[in-house]
Amino acid sequence: MSTQPKPYLTPEQYLAIDRAAERGSEYYNGEMFPMSVVSLNHQRIFTNLVRVLGAQLDGHPCEIAGSNLRLRTAPRGPYFYPDILVFCGKPQLEDRRQDTLLDATVIIGILSSSTERYDRTFKFEHYRKLLSLHDYLLVAQDEMKIEHRVRREDDSWEMFEVSHPQAMIALPLIGCRFPVADAYKQVEFGAGE
Repeated sequence: MSTQPKPYLTPEQYLAIDRAAERGSEYYNGEMFPMSVVSLNHQRIFTNLVRVLGAQLDGHPCEIAGSNLRLRTAPRGPYFYPDILVFCGKPQLEDRRQDTLLDATVIIGILSSSTERYDRTFKFEHYRKLLSLHDYLLVAQDEMKIEHRVRREDDSWEMFEVSHPQAMIALPLIGCRFPVADAYKQVEFGAGE
């Protein structure tokens, strides 16, 4: 039995399909990858971080967006749906549809066992191409741990890993900071992913 190769989709074809779909898909090298359903812990972490950062960004020139805003990292893709992103100033958008952002200052990924490696490696390799990106946070949902990658002036990246509940995550470029525990309110470890 032969396997039919998947047809190559252009970025334009991908956008037409994705914009018409009920659930988003990411895009890379001519292929679409459907987004998966999230766990309750994932949703709680997402809500906590949007609440904490959103309150601090009130009246600030930066805005927070959730996973329904698409992000393009290069002229012909790939396209991603980060869990949370922050962009500053007038957003750079792909077109008049205003559903695809071309810049982000902070990107936050909430890890699961099925996406952890992909988020740490593949996505980061593409995200770091965004000259606007300064901070990349990877938040575990099965333990209290946040990996914080920061772009340095020489364009290198430094990584910090914090797990103490009172350890502070500082995002000085957007004027935000929060203790690790704030990301984990109501999160129950050991409840499964």
